[in-house]
Amino acid sequence: MKLLLSLLLLLCVASVRSLNVNWYYFDLNALSPYVALYFDGPIDSTLKISNIYVPQESSNSGTASPQQTKFFDMSGNYYDISSLVLPSNTQNPYNIRAIDVAGYEYTYYFNFADMSQFCKSKPNSGNFEYQSCLIGDGSNSNVQAGSMTGVEYNVQTSNTLNLKYQATQSAYGCVRSTLFELSCDPTTDITPVSMSIVGCNYVAKVNSKYACSTNPYFTYTFTDAPNVVKVNVDPSTFTSTLNLYINNEYTTLYNYPLPLC
Repeated sequence: MKLLLSLLLLLCVASVRSLNVNWYYFDLNALSPYVALYFDGPIDSTLKISNIYVPQESSNSGTASPQQTKFFDMSGNYYDISSLVLPSNTQNPYNIRAIDVAGYEYTYYFNFADMSQFCKSKPNSGNFEYQSCLIGDGSNSNVQAGSMTGVEYNVQTSNTLNLKYQATQSAYGCVRSTLFELSCDPTTDITPVSMSIVGCNYVAKVNSKYACSTNPYFTYTFTDAPNVVKVNVDPSTFTSTLNLYINNEYTTLYNYPLPLC
């Protein structure tokens, strides 16, 4: 019993629809803390244990809803920019200074979601849904530089997330688009770096820790028993419960100090 208490053992039944965990226990005092999972049958290396749901069909590029904030590559790594999304009614959006090839200066205002209220509150706005707008110095020109119709994404390069927003407004002879090149910088939430304007195509370079790819999978080791694995866990990331996706089926493990059964 003393050994059980020292290891904070938990014996319980956790049912997952496609795969059953008959019981499990935590050993958070081990040199490498783990939770041991005892399945109802043999398992193999196809077992996937993650902290979020991972789409089975992922692509390194494609088109998504402008509200999408998680982007997965074909290896299952993902980028989550939800923390960068400002409220749709923000009056303090992100901004970058820009100069076009003719030497005219602008401020480019943007969000990673809707910011129509801000752009529409400025002179010379239109009846559009804005993701971004470009406002000229002195001239007060106000053109839509990205809309809420969709976003093209590309995650082919590690620790780089590219997002392209297409405008719907035709102004000054063209319809604009903005390509965001978000590069991993673990030291900053977001730092707009630079913006280039070539005709109607804009490229905004931004650094952010949210452009650092995240591996959602837990590592685990097999044991001598064909139905048991030890899943490595970080005790600082949970308290009384540990939420897992086992082969994309959600389950919760309860870390109580005493065995329940």
